[in-house]
Amino acid sequence: EREERGGDNGLLQAWEIFESVRIDADLVTLSGIVVILVIMDLRMALVTLAILPAMLAVTWYFRIRMRRSYRAVRAMVARLNAFLLAGFTIVATAIFHSNLGDQTQMLFFMKNLSIAGGLLMVVAHGAGPYSVDSRRRG
Repeated sequence: EREERGGDNGLLQAWEIFESVRIDADLVTLSGIVVILVIMDLRMALVTLAILPAMLAVTWYFRIRMRRSYRAVRAMVARLNAFLLAGFTIVATAIFHSNLGDQTQMLFFMKNLSIAGGLLMVVAHGAGPYSVDSRRRG
């Protein structure tokens, strides 16, 4: 059904159009600056543009390094969040489902402990191969 309606919502499509227009406008502006620089002084323009390949290489190198660091930080934050959420779940379970004589309360108690156990598995082993981050890498 979603495919028949044209995929994603209109807001996402509008954002993609806006981004492409913005990139095009930036390229036009940059091209205009280069043309004006060449018109003003050709030697200065060549000296200025000579460092462009080195700047692109350094930018590419740091982009790769930053992406790796960002993924590592996200993995640590995911584990920390899972740990804190597991602790909150255990405390909330002990407070709100302490009447274990009632069968419904026992069911909710066991359910919440199972959720906390799953969160502690994320703490111990990470998000795993089916996480959104591993799909992006892949």
